[in-house]
Amino acid sequence: MTTNELPREVRQLLVEAEPVPMVDQTALIADFRNEAAARTSLGLQILSICGAYLASAFLLGFVFTLGVYDSPLGFTVTGLLLLVGGYLLERLRGGVAGAAFNVSLTVNGFALLFFGLSEYIDSVSEAACLVGSTAAVLLALHTNRVIVFLATVTVAASVHTLAYEALGHYGVHLTVGLFTGLLLAWSAGEARLIAGSRWANRRYDAIRTGLIFGLLVGAYYLSDYRWWVDERPTHNWLASLALIPAVGWVAHTELRRFGADPARRRAYLLGVGALLLPTFFAPALSAPLFVLLVSWRNGHRTGTVVGVIALAYALGRYYYDLNLTLLHKSYVLVATGLLFLGAYALLRSKLSADEAG
Repeated sequence: MTTNELPREVRQLLVEAEPVPMVDQTALIADFRNEAAARTSLGLQILSICGAYLASAFLLGFVFTLGVYDSPLGFTVTGLLLLVGGYLLERLRGGVAGAAFNVSLTVNGFALLFFGLSEYIDSVSEAACLVGSTAAVLLALHTNRVIVFLATVTVAASVHTLAYEALGHYGVHLTVGLFTGLLLAWSAGEARLIAGSRWANRRYDAIRTGLIFGLLVGAYYLSDYRWWVDERPTHNWLASLALIPAVGWVAHTELRRFGADPARRRAYLLGVGALLLPTFFAPALSAPLFVLLVSWRNGHRTGTVVGVIALAYALGRYYYDLNLTLLHKSYVLVATGLLFLGAYALLRSKLSADEAG
């Protein structure tokens, strides 16, 4: 396969990765070809995973009849054996069936290992450390997309839990800002990560999706907008100090990439700032907007769909928690709808003018 036979997105990655030292383009093309050859339909993957889980359930049921689970040691040993079996299956590259059993054995082994070691855990922080560290090891060892995604989300949830246990409400703001920076860096360095690191090349997309879910998990906690009433969380704007600048930076880089002149760029950025200003005290609104913008920038369809769903939930939750009458809430909805329709009409006229020119 030559470079010209690759899809346009992959050729663009090669072009953007040219400044990266020691880029092995031949290996990158070979990895893409192997991945494309191993790619199967989503329905077949789902059926294979379901079948693997049924087979694993019968196996675990048989082991259960032998009395292995009478002690925490039995749980722990069985979990470790399943984890090792899943890793060996991945190394053997057994196709769709092997990948399905890999996911089943790894997930079940992870759960059994945690149940076995839970007898020695005395606090939520210790449980989060155990779960997060085990997931991090699986993330480093496995390349299966499902396992990498689940491991990334598990690590993110563990980090949120540890931060909340240590700092309370402020800790979640801190971790939301952390995952905002990680997602921004991971997406902005797409070409260098894929072309310059074989480890990142095999896990890039799954980790990106996991970081999106990790960010939105924290945003879900921050979606309690009852700061209009007496029971308000203190300093609910802290995460916005990371989210709003991140959205502005992505918008700025996109405007520069499309060659907008400085005057038009400033006008668009002012519009973005006006849109984000009402979200300053509701960071759960700006988080989906950031996910949408980053996903659109990189052509990530899964992230775009997840961002739309998260934004719809955040808007609904924001409207529900407003300490206003139904009549006043209706006024808010009408005003918001008119604002978005006006913005759409303005952008549509600008785009039509550019296409005509």
